[in-house]
Amino acid sequence: MSRSTGRAFALAAALVLSSSLAAAKDHHVSIEGMKFVPETLEVAAGDTVTWTNRDFVPHTVSAGKALESGTIEANRSWKYVAKAKGRTEYVCRFHPGMRATLVVK
Repeated sequence: MSRSTGRAFALAAALVLSSSLAAAKDHHVSIEGMKFVPETLEVAAGDTVTWTNRDFVPHTVSAGKALESGTIEANRSWKYVAKAKGRTEYVCRFHPGMRATLVVK
């Protein structure tokens, strides 16, 4: 391989890597008024979702082994990097009437 071909290959690989890293986005879910807002969120694999508890009581983001935040105290957040494609319905373990859906495309 010539030196210029090697450089071109390295540049192309760097561009592919940087474009895939740049594609990841941050999404936010607010926990307020005893609800997850929005109730349905669509993200891409590799995106980060942050749940922020704006209520005065603790909550969780729970869906078996797929999602488990543990306790999120008032004015605290929990982050999750979406991995596998699919639809995950989750609840607050403390308040099972609080339901929402995360869709990873």
